[in-house]
Amino acid sequence: MEAAVSIAEALVAAVERVQALHTPDEFGMCEGCGDNEHGYAIVPHPCPTRQALETP
Repeated sequence: MEAAVSIAEALVAAVERVQALHTPDEFGMCEGCGDNEHGYAIVPHPCPTRQALETP
């Protein structure tokens, strides 16, 4: 049982780290997704990554 709890905690922590990378910038674009040639985020937030993580 303790092993299952440890695994669950590790998975939650991993998801939280990914979510922290995919936050909106001041323009509502995802900071963790690809940038255009000028260095600006080009994917609207919530991006597909956040949507996949947060969809039940």
